[in-house]
Amino acid sequence: MNKESNLNCKEQSQSSTTDIFSQLFESPVTQGKSMVDEIWDALLQQKKEKREYYKNLKLKDIDVNYDFRIDTPTDKDPDSDCPMMKAYHRLIYSKPLPDGREFKLKSHSSSYYYLTWNDMRFGSDSIIASFRYKDYQWMHDKLKIRLPEYWKFMHDYLHKAYTVGGEIIFPKHKQSINQNRGCNIKIRDRFDLTLECIRLFYEGKPSPLSKTIEADKDFFDLFGSFENYVKFFYLDDLCTPDYKNVFFWMDFDGFKPNPFPRTEDEYLDFIDKELSFVKKRNERIHKFCQEQS
Repeated sequence: MNKESNLNCKEQSQSSTTDIFSQLFESPVTQGKSMVDEIWDALLQQKKEKREYYKNLKLKDIDVNYDFRIDTPTDKDPDSDCPMMKAYHRLIYSKPLPDGREFKLKSHSSSYYYLTWNDMRFGSDSIIASFRYKDYQWMHDKLKIRLPEYWKFMHDYLHKAYTVGGEIIFPKHKQSINQNRGCNIKIRDRFDLTLECIRLFYEGKPSPLSKTIEADKDFFDLFGSFENYVKFFYLDDLCTPDYKNVFFWMDFDGFKPNPFPRTEDEYLDFIDKELSFVKKRNERIHKFCQEQS
């Protein structure tokens, strides 16, 4: 799907409900149905058509520049409520595992199941973070003074962050890696640190997320090695070519509490490195989609 098609899709999505109502109010009630019945039937048909659209998407349709906020319901989280994100993730991760088994994800309308494979449930999660936390508001207050167009800066950041290269899937359950990497005081949603924890798991070494990752050992064992895990999820650009080390977005001297950028320059450099990684990952995903189409 190209960018123009996505924009057309957005326009159609925004106007479709209005069109339904305008058509119904301009037409007489027929076949003994009430106006409420007519509206309900039309909305159900629209919902069915949307489900079919996402179901029939192909790898060649994936637009790595698509902003998942476009078709996320108002006041909802794209990670859990964007049907396009779920469709994209079903497509780009449904491929052979290192042992040859097919990792064919199944999509569900229920947010509880979301995506499944065998008896595993998966949810989508943002890879990068801008740290818009209450205990880090001081940094954003400084940035608002330093950057005359701060809101444009954040808008551009989010537009890039909510593309397919800025998202990944993890096992979905209580106290999952998705949840705990955000709550862990030594990780605080940093994906470079999360990936380092995963690397240490494959080496049999401890990390702040050891218990969390160990709880999903069956999932991580599917890939056999850190290199295979990285390749499967298009994370190569966050590792050295030999897959023995992770590239950190800040100087790393062990896991320490609240690993946030401490200065404005450090923060802006951190954001640049995050977005550079997302760009490269989008290019890697695009190449895969084109090769498989």
